[in-house]
Amino acid sequence: MNGRPSLDHGSAHDTLRWGETQTLVVPVGFNGDVSPVPEGTTPPLVTKQMLAAHWRWPLSWVVTLIMQPAFNADETNTFYVQWQFTVGVGQAICTFYYLYTFAPTGGLYTAQNVQLFTPAQDLQVNAALACPSGAVSSKPESFNLAAFSAPVTEPHAMTHLLDKARGHAEEHVPWMPPGFNETDMGYRR
Repeated sequence: MNGRPSLDHGSAHDTLRWGETQTLVVPVGFNGDVSPVPEGTTPPLVTKQMLAAHWRWPLSWVVTLIMQPAFNADETNTFYVQWQFTVGVGQAICTFYYLYTFAPTGGLYTAQNVQLFTPAQDLQVNAALACPSGAVSSKPESFNLAAFSAPVTEPHAMTHLLDKARGHAEEHVPWMPPGFNETDMGYRR
C-alpha cells in the first residue's frame, strides 16, 4: 500500500440487508389478489422488505429466491407469489415484478428456487402472496419465502490488488501482462 487507505473500498455500512426469510400465515378462506388489487377484493399477504442492498457503484448481483408452500392436505387451489424488485443505478430507478404460480400436482405443492442476475447499485425486494379463487383448507396454512443476494462482481478486488502491487517489481505480480497500464483498471464514477 502507499500509506493511504483505498477510497474504492466498500464497507459493512454499504449493504443494509443481504437477505431475509419470512413465513406468511394464510388464514382460512383467504382470497387475496395480486397487485394492483381490483376494487372489492382482498389485498394479498405481503412480506416486509426482504432485501435492501446498496453499494457505492453499480455491480452485478445474484439474487436467490426460495418459495416453499406448507399447505394442508385438503388445499387444492392455485396460489401466486409476486416478487417486487426495485433496482437503482445512479439516478435511474426501475420497479419490476416476477410472478410464480403454485398449483398442486398429484395433491402436492412443489417448492421453487430461482436465481436471478441483475446490474444494480441499489436493490430492494419484497413479495406478495395471492390466491384469487380462495384458499379452501379448513385450517390456517403457511408459505415460506426467502431472498438472498450477493455481488457477483466487485471492482475493488482489482484496485486492491493494484494497491498491494505498487512499488513491487513486475515479476512479483505474475498476473500483470507486459505493457500493463494501471489506468486500464480505473473505475469510472
